[in-house]
Amino acid sequence: MGIVFNDTAKTIALHTKNSSYQMKVGTLDYLLHLYYGPVFPWSCGRSGILSIPCLMAKTI
Repeated sequence: MGIVFNDTAKTIALHTKNSSYQMKVGTLDYLLHLYYGPVFPWSCGRSGILSIPCLMAKTI
């Protein structure tokens, strides 16, 4: 279980035993919800950051 914040990409990832939740601070400082669901294999991203193309590739 953990929380990963990347200041450069402005992403926040929350990890629990059974689920993952990722958000991003958008350009107008709105919170964007990127992913919520079962624990995701984060090897696609760098430093715990899941990119949208990576997420799309994994869900198709």
